[in-house]
Amino acid sequence: MLKERHRFFITVLAGMDTAVILGAQFFAFGLIAQPRFQLPTALPEPRTLSLLTADVPLTLFCMMLFGMYRPRRDRGFLSELFDLLKACAVSWGVLYIALGMTADPLMAHPDAVWKIAAYGIALYGTLSLHRFLFRCSLHFIRQRGWNLRHVAVIGTGQLGQIACHTFSHNSWTGIKCAYFISHLDTSTRNDCMGLPVRGGLDDLEEILTDNPVDGVVIATPQSRSYMLPKLLTRLERFAVEVRIIPDVRPKYMLMNMAVAELDGMPVLSVRQSPLNGFGAVLKRAVDLTGSALALVIFGFPMLLIAALIRLTSDGPVLFRQRRVSLGGKSFEIYKFRTMFDEPCPQNGRLGLPSNGKSASSTNLTEIKPAAQPLGRTDVAAAPEVTGEELRGTDAWTQPDDPRITPLGRWLRQTSLDELPQLFNVLKGDMSLVGPRPERQELVEHFRDDWRGYMLRQNVKAGITGWAQVNGLRGNTSLRRRLRYDLYYIRNWSIMFDLRILAVTPFRGFRHPNAR
Repeated sequence: MLKERHRFFITVLAGMDTAVILGAQFFAFGLIAQPRFQLPTALPEPRTLSLLTADVPLTLFCMMLFGMYRPRRDRGFLSELFDLLKACAVSWGVLYIALGMTADPLMAHPDAVWKIAAYGIALYGTLSLHRFLFRCSLHFIRQRGWNLRHVAVIGTGQLGQIACHTFSHNSWTGIKCAYFISHLDTSTRNDCMGLPVRGGLDDLEEILTDNPVDGVVIATPQSRSYMLPKLLTRLERFAVEVRIIPDVRPKYMLMNMAVAELDGMPVLSVRQSPLNGFGAVLKRAVDLTGSALALVIFGFPMLLIAALIRLTSDGPVLFRQRRVSLGGKSFEIYKFRTMFDEPCPQNGRLGLPSNGKSASSTNLTEIKPAAQPLGRTDVAAAPEVTGEELRGTDAWTQPDDPRITPLGRWLRQTSLDELPQLFNVLKGDMSLVGPRPERQELVEHFRDDWRGYMLRQNVKAGITGWAQVNGLRGNTSLRRRLRYDLYYIRNWSIMFDLRILAVTPFRGFRHPNAR
């Protein structure tokens, strides 16, 4: 019901947006083709026409990327205008570059630049006006009760009330709760959330006959789930749409829930990677492009840093360590060595603790600040644990740690020691953006203590991330880091990645906790 209505609105909006884009092009072509604004008397050159035609799906694609075809819910119109401005700017910029690179005859016009700029203004202005009128029209229709779908909610408990509140909170669906039916056999309640309670399940047929609705939403508590098959059988006598809202606690759905169908069998996914399908391809393309570009920009500084490391201290240039990434797979992470070279008996690598202790020898019980174990703790209820508490042994560096070289201290403060991880990104072990990779022993510990911790491994580990650009580095709360990581996973989009990459040079490179 919701998906079908959303698809209908997407189709209507996309069709109207297409008409508006073509109208803006027609307006701009009249400006460009004539010395004074007149209607064009002929079609543009075939090359120009092909570029203008390609700009239509490009603009629609940019609008999709910036969330213009997602349910706006209660987001304000100013937020929608800002997203629309970004989409139009990207589309217009690509068109302008394409016209210039192809030496299009359109660019030969003496006033081509400002007239193409007029197209960008016309595109944004007409789309903004169209979206405003669409909102007003939809609001006008809803206020008068037109095009609404009235539903009865079976269930007066917490789940039923949440369902009713959600429908009223998302008026774009056009679904309006008409009344409640108690999930009990009989009911003494007369109202719930300001709506009438018509009775209990014993009166179901009589209620639906006397108070016809378009659909029924079953939102019964889990304790009454045994009655669901019989309830569905009783509803078969009525020509109504039936939807079931499962009574699943939010703590078990830390990621977006999705419904699919396989050969007629419904499948409810409560945990799945957001980077399946086209999203994974798009993110990988950004990783390859971004890491290659970064290596071109930072290539010479990286060579200079490598030479300085060799000149200022003995040992290898790179520090290598096993970390965990997508799907729990381990990989070898690369960093510039920032500590004096000493052997580690665990794996023969160099540059680890001066007393010979390996990371695996860390006493993980010291992670717990209380005497009792953490247990299976929710993220929001987990105790504050910081990097300082995780150190426990020499496996974690201390402030002013004598093992850190002078050059290494500067590299850590500026995060330049992370630059070799660009090669991890090229290899596919890491991504530019994602949760920071952890050591295997920490993963094994926290997977049993903190609910949702393993969801971090539904995406690739990253060089930078949402937690890092918000200042959660070094000796900061690990619980807050996890919350930021889960927020990133739940709300992932390619634009979210680009946003994090854009602020990383200003908020991710240098930080007081990076030492």
